[in-house]
Amino acid sequence: MFIISCNKDENTTAAPNNSNAEVENSQRTIASLLTNYFAPKNGPIKGIVILGSGNDPQNPTPGNIKEQYLIDLSKSLAMKGFVCAIVQYRDQPFVGNNFENFNANTLMLAEDFNNVGNALIAELSLSRNKLIFGGSSYSANCLVSQNAWGNSITDVKGIIAIMGSSALDTAQNQKTPVLAFACNGEPFGTNYGTSLVQSITNTAVKTKSFGLTDNNCSGHATSNQWISIIT
Repeated sequence: MFIISCNKDENTTAAPNNSNAEVENSQRTIASLLTNYFAPKNGPIKGIVILGSGNDPQNPTPGNIKEQYLIDLSKSLAMKGFVCAIVQYRDQPFVGNNFENFNANTLMLAEDFNNVGNALIAELSLSRNKLIFGGSSYSANCLVSQNAWGNSITDVKGIIAIMGSSALDTAQNQKTPVLAFACNGEPFGTNYGTSLVQSITNTAVKTKSFGLTDNNCSGHATSNQWISIIT
């Protein structure tokens, strides 16, 4: 998979009872956004993973940095040498029936991810090709949308879309590799997991992508087995 193959403007506060012997965990403000930060205590840094939580797509509130699935994923990635930051992305405007508002919100989320990612790139002396964006549900949908129709995140190494889904044309137009995971019968889009990746028309992007529609779960849900595939 594509994952395995700074301005120091942060305030650092230890997060109690949320670390193990190999992983450093703290809440940090990076690029003016609160994050739940995970990093390996020893060894070289392989890359940076910026993650965002699910949300109400009609009325998205600030991102949740305590979403347990993302915490478990971040710990696993940190143990493999990746720095991870779950971002409290900004409160976003109400969408309602105006799809243009959703488009603007996806760009807003991408800007927050870029700002945090670029700050960590500077801090760790890495480059954009070591940067991965990902998230669950709402964040995944925003990233997949921006990866198709925007140009601000298409230079990162890849996208992790957990419970992410899209329309066919969005899936077809993915510009950077995608890891897409969903349960069978994901209700919020026609292309998710396997079908999202199979729909990608760019052969080079498709070859580096991976999609799984998990028949061992159903609906809008997750499986811890996906974490071992990602990492």
